[in-house]
Amino acid sequence: MKHSCSTKIPEIEGLRAIAVLAVVLYHAGLSSLSGGYTGVDVFFVISGYVITRKLLSELEETGSLDVFSFYAGRVKRLFPALLFMVVVVCSLAFVFLSPMEQQLQQNSAIASLAWVHNLYLSFVDRGYFDPGHEYNLFLHTWSLGVEEQFYFFWPFFLLFATGVFLNKSQCKSNVRLFYILLLTTTLGFFFSLFLTLVKPVWGFFLPISRVWQFALGALIVLAGRVPSQKAPQRNFMLFIQFLGTIFLCISFFALREGLSYPGFFALLPSVGCALVLFSLNADIDTPLNLILRSRGGVVVGGLSYSWYLWHWPVLLLGWLLVDDSPGVTVVLVALSFLMAWLSFRYIELPVRISNLRGESPGRVLLLSMSIFAFVIVLGGVWKERTIDLMASSDQEPVNWESINLPVIYEMGCDQWFHSSEVEYCVFGPDDAEKTAVLLGDSIAAQWFPAIYQLFSINGWRLIIATKSSCPMIDLPFFYDRINRVFTECEEWKEKIINTLGRYEPTVIFTGSSSGYPYTKEQWEESGVSLIRSLAGIAEKHVMVITPTPKLGFSGPQCLSRNRWAPGFASRKCSIQLNDSLPPLSQALDFYQKKVEKVTVLNFNELICPDRVCSAKRGEKVVFRDSSHLTASFAESIAPQVKRLIIDAGMVDLF
Repeated sequence: MKHSCSTKIPEIEGLRAIAVLAVVLYHAGLSSLSGGYTGVDVFFVISGYVITRKLLSELEETGSLDVFSFYAGRVKRLFPALLFMVVVVCSLAFVFLSPMEQQLQQNSAIASLAWVHNLYLSFVDRGYFDPGHEYNLFLHTWSLGVEEQFYFFWPFFLLFATGVFLNKSQCKSNVRLFYILLLTTTLGFFFSLFLTLVKPVWGFFLPISRVWQFALGALIVLAGRVPSQKAPQRNFMLFIQFLGTIFLCISFFALREGLSYPGFFALLPSVGCALVLFSLNADIDTPLNLILRSRGGVVVGGLSYSWYLWHWPVLLLGWLLVDDSPGVTVVLVALSFLMAWLSFRYIELPVRISNLRGESPGRVLLLSMSIFAFVIVLGGVWKERTIDLMASSDQEPVNWESINLPVIYEMGCDQWFHSSEVEYCVFGPDDAEKTAVLLGDSIAAQWFPAIYQLFSINGWRLIIATKSSCPMIDLPFFYDRINRVFTECEEWKEKIINTLGRYEPTVIFTGSSSGYPYTKEQWEESGVSLIRSLAGIAEKHVMVITPTPKLGFSGPQCLSRNRWAPGFASRKCSIQLNDSLPPLSQALDFYQKKVEKVTVLNFNELICPDRVCSAKRGEKVVFRDSSHLTASFAESIAPQVKRLIIDAGMVDLF
């Protein structure tokens, strides 16, 4: 059925419902919906379509745009619900999360309210899929920032693109705007490809990398206005809608984390949504149209903004305070939908139909900015209070453990992903009779305090060569932290193999995390080649350290919360390991059998006695985060590490 520019299209609410369901279920951990995060791309295209349609309708009716009224309308529509969510979530965080955890939320909360969270995440260089974001209650608001920044400049873009609107016929003006939008979409897409390649975090978060998606939605508005000799055939429009649906299904069910995104892959959800939107211009009924404009689709679509606001903080707080089991997650999804309905019914809707409708745009914007300024002041008070709490005698000792790292990080021995250059750190005399090498990623680096105690004395020289997140395997991997293949890691390992021999190492200690996306077969086939290269460099031994079990939560944060939150919100800061081994651990025996000089060292009983991993044992905090040991704990077990090395038959080392 045809829709004029001034009427609402119920099918669009259904599209919003599909998009928000994809995002919510993806965040809830539904494995089959591995690409559910692309629902945000669908929102971008829909916003470009709806906002352009609205603004063009105003241009046709009045010949101009009331930009301040447009801004005021957007603020009234979006700010109250966002403010309500942020205030409630921050209040819950203050009560139930430790001061350390609260501090992690504060900048994001303020950036969210200012609609610049995407910019904040861009310039702190933190990717969307970065594991460090698992505690960010406001991570999802990055997309709201992108949309608001689009709303800010889009009226001016349309005014520019239709600068001759009043001097030419309606038809010619629409054609001109169509070609400008086509150029914007095309150039914007290729720039997004470029930015995703050279600076992936910026490619994901910055509006300049996403503008082509909004322009694509706007292009669909104009596509139905370009003069045509005859109306599109029904079968052609059915094909267009079917193709768009297929693209959306591929996006939601076939894409996954570990792809360079947005980049080329963002075409699937964006073009898919655009094709479905284009098909709505035809006067036809299809099964998809019936689903989209069904009562359920319209209701969920109408709540999509509020549900998007609430789903992530409800899920995350629930997982932090209760559990992340499937049953709990189902309850949390339902609770987030209930919060969305309450927010819509008692916050969004009343503001929309309140007396504010008759207020001038300037007063609406001034009131909103005044409320925002007041909340910022409260946020400053909260930040000061958190700083005082973290410095208290009860919290400070535990908080310090989160930065209880080996000294090699301060010395610049580990350059992470910023460089492929090899920085050897040397401890001990250059003319030492024997040389030990510690080589690997951050899991290997965590053992420095213990290895240093044993191999920097009695005629030993110790060489450190570590690179965080760089596994000891001859196989590249896509690193979520930087949203691309970790090429610096591959170059670094090649340089290590070519240069390490000059130190004539007696023994090489190496290790990797178990968290890399490799199978047991890949660790065996591609890992053994690197281990064999190391065996050719070492004079006597290559000691492969078993990966450390993962605690699954931040040890210091758990201990800190138990000292702060009400008793019912405390949690047991330990886990019981199951019998399953990660792929790397399964592959280690293969190394030992296939390569001479290789010995596997399993220190895990020292970390998790009786297969129980605890954040703290005795007076020592064991884990500095969810998977790395504190430097002080590693140092304290140096004598036991020595005993295990001797028991492995390496008596000649001591």
